[in-house]
Amino acid sequence: IFLPVMFFIILTMSLLWTNNFDSTLSGVQKSLSFLVIPAVFIVIPKISKDIQNWIIRMYSFGMLVYAATYLILASINYYHTHNRELFFYKYLVPEDPGSIYMSVFASFALFYFVQLKKKNNIDKIALILISTFIFLLSSKSIITIDFVIIICFYAFYAKISQGTKALTISAVSLFLFFFTK
Repeated sequence: IFLPVMFFIILTMSLLWTNNFDSTLSGVQKSLSFLVIPAVFIVIPKISKDIQNWIIRMYSFGMLVYAATYLILASINYYHTHNRELFFYKYLVPEDPGSIYMSVFASFALFYFVQLKKKNNIDKIALILISTFIFLLSSKSIITIDFVIIICFYAFYAKISQGTKALTISAVSLFLFFFTK
């Protein structure tokens, strides 16, 4: 609950130094959910861990539906126009919410699928599709942050052998070093 609220506070503070107040205010309004949703969770009765996991799972699969929908629409439009740009960045998703916001929303789903201890085939497909969607949205900062969080997850929380941890962290670090410049 603390992190989303802090994120919203930092966004709100950015109103103090912005060059475009109206645009920044619009962005703060769009991110109001980072304040409202934690407030709702403080007010509502205690939710069991199973229900919390179910909510996060449904959110993640909801993002999977969004990603699949946008990719299908891009494919259909590509079929008609043969314009490859339709698969990337601002052409892949509508201007509102935009590619950066969609990258952040999809990242939450990505983290859900990454942290699953046992992944069935649907979870694996979802992980691949969400990852592809985030890469196509082309937000280097979000991709970098996602990789850093995944490295931290594998380094400190994943219950896997040290050799697998080292290999995963090395592979992700090399990817970050060579492909996000």
